[in-house]
Amino acid sequence: MYYLTKNHSIFALGPDEKLLIRDALKSYDFFYFEPGASGIVWNVRILIYTAWYFLKLMTFSVSFRSIIKSAYFTALIKISTREVVVSAIDNNIHFFRAAKILKHHLRFIVVQNGTKFYRNHYFHKSEADITIPELICYGENDRVSLSSGSATIDHFYPLGSAYELKSREKSEVYKNFKNGIRDIKYGICLISEDWTGVADEFPGIVEISDQIANYCERYCKENNLKMVIALKNKLGSAKRESEMKNFIRSVDISDPSIILSENRDWWSSYDLAIQSQITIGMASSMLYENASRGLKVLICDFYGEEWSMGVEPPLALISRNPTYQIFKEAVDIAL
Repeated sequence: MYYLTKNHSIFALGPDEKLLIRDALKSYDFFYFEPGASGIVWNVRILIYTAWYFLKLMTFSVSFRSIIKSAYFTALIKISTREVVVSAIDNNIHFFRAAKILKHHLRFIVVQNGTKFYRNHYFHKSEADITIPELICYGENDRVSLSSGSATIDHFYPLGSAYELKSREKSEVYKNFKNGIRDIKYGICLISEDWTGVADEFPGIVEISDQIANYCERYCKENNLKMVIALKNKLGSAKRESEMKNFIRSVDISDPSIILSENRDWWSSYDLAIQSQITIGMASSMLYENASRGLKVLICDFYGEEWSMGVEPPLALISRNPTYQIFKEAVDIAL
């Protein structure tokens, strides 16, 4: 528990594991708050405003727990901040509610943190809840998609991926790449997709993901290439073990020509893409990001509109009945 004694120019909402926000704010007066890690920050004024905002938010048809969290979060921002609220978490309902109440008094800025599937009911059941006064987004597709829906976005700044840009500062592999030095180690970099918690909503999506992995392995074997799988989670983590189950079904991970990423650094998957002839996947933000670097990419748009990234050929292979032959031809063309 922390007693708040002063307010700050900027309120930074975490989690911010990659220091995207905090590194950018080092020279500013900012207050960093990470739900679940920062504990309860309070003073008498925060308690009073929490009660006031609770009454204002009672109009929402949501649980008591959700309302009290939003009321507290809004009160904390109100008392701790003078100018700006910023976050790289782009799907926080409490941020949206605070912005709706306080946007005429403070600037609220969100940095898009990944590819968004705006036609996907699983992620956007209540698009009308989204209130972001200022959104730093990937590109024009995000602006068009959100503008045509029920979200409230006042200003768009299509500037690309902030995480990809930050990785350039960290990665020696990228610095060498920009200087014309590129060590190709792999034929295909397959971007892992973790469907935990999602598969039941989308019948057949796991099988399609397995199919893509199997096609990548087959292509590499036919062309005597190595394949690296860019996993999302670190060695030794329970999440990694769950993620690995996706590949055990369709890929022989004991084969020495198949390499699994170790994820020692958060930008290591970006490095693996640079070290590969082509990056292949279905729905990862990294596909967009690697294409923006001028790398060869193939997006396997195999499932349907809800999981489509909205990209046209030749960057995307669009098929609802994919075969290995059309996959092979698309990879050959890309290479």
